[in-house]
Amino acid sequence: MPQRQCTKTKSEIAKAPKRICIPISRKEYDEIFDNRRRFREMLDGFIEMYPELFPPAIKQGYQLYGLRRQSTKMPKVKLRRICLYITDGQGRRQVYTIAPSFVLPYMTGYADDVEKALYLRRYGVPFSALTYVFGRDDMYWQRLYNLFGHNDIVGTTIKNPELLPDHLLADEKHTRWNGQKAYIATTVGVDCVLGASLVLAADEEQLTAAYGHFKEEALRLNSDYHPKTVNTDGWSATQLAWKSLFPANTFAKNEVLNGL
Repeated sequence: MPQRQCTKTKSEIAKAPKRICIPISRKEYDEIFDNRRRFREMLDGFIEMYPELFPPAIKQGYQLYGLRRQSTKMPKVKLRRICLYITDGQGRRQVYTIAPSFVLPYMTGYADDVEKALYLRRYGVPFSALTYVFGRDDMYWQRLYNLFGHNDIVGTTIKNPELLPDHLLADEKHTRWNGQKAYIATTVGVDCVLGASLVLAADEEQLTAAYGHFKEEALRLNSDYHPKTVNTDGWSATQLAWKSLFPANTFAKNEVLNGL
């Protein structure tokens, strides 16, 4: 069996994403793309309707900033860029690429073309079978599948700092990794999965590092975030890990607060 490496630490994100994905159909996007006025009106509407998709500084104004260089992988898809009026802390202009939702990140394909294939992965369908049915090659499907783990879970499920939950539930799912026992330290709240990190032992040290990934992501969204309670089972290592991460928390067992 091929052995895979288990990374026990997670590095900080070096740069904030410069790609803004907007929910729009391919037909509508193609109709308005070459019309700067209509494109701007469309973008203004999305800023008002979905402010969480855009950087906060966009409220101070922006301008259309030309086209992004066309991708050799998808030359028919054109992307516009915008530039904010406010510069960053080092005086540099903040330029973002506006990407439609029907195009995958890194211009790897159309969402509709890969949706059914990636859906089958939840049932353990191997990449070779996806290649046989949908074409491409095994590495193509593997790379797309692995892209799901590139973003912070907190930043994906909750974008507004004010919506971070005051009450959390944490537990470990037993699984296997390279044939040996492993655990997925999972954090949930307000009907959202907020953290899921793999560890090879359910002791205090490794669980603290695993649940610490959630803390890092939450603090990037809100530097003052501190949950009021964390609902756990009776496993002492889980409780000690959370007490180490958030010392002032009040802990309760699942049978008491299983409605969170």
